[in-house]
Amino acid sequence: MSKRMDTLETLSQALLGIVIGFLVNLTIFPLLGIPMDSTKAASVTVLYIFVSYIRSYTIRRMFRRIGERPEKITVPVDDDPCTCRHCGVPFVSILNRIDHEHGCTKRGKTWAQR
Repeated sequence: MSKRMDTLETLSQALLGIVIGFLVNLTIFPLLGIPMDSTKAASVTVLYIFVSYIRSYTIRRMFRRIGERPEKITVPVDDDPCTCRHCGVPFVSILNRIDHEHGCTKRGKTWAQR
C-alpha cells in the first residue's frame, strides 16, 4: 500500500472511530440512566480520544524501546589460536599472544592510534 493510501486509511479509521464513539455515547448512556445531550456526548468523546492517544503513544514508545535494544555481540573465533591472525607468528602462551597482537606490525593502526 502506498503512503498516501496508508494515510487515508488512518484518517478514515480515526474519523469513523470518533463518529461511532459519539453515537454510542448518545445511545448507551441514556439506556444506563445517565442523561446525555450532544454537548456532553462530544465532551465524553474528546475524553476518549485523549485517553486513547496517550495509551497508543505509550505503547508505541514501549515497543520502540524494546526494538532498539542492542543485539548480542559475537566475537569471531580464530581457526588457530596459537598463531597471530595478522602475520602467523606462533605463540607460547596467551599472554605472549596478547603482547604480540597488540604490537604486530602487520596489524595496521589500532583504534587508539587513529
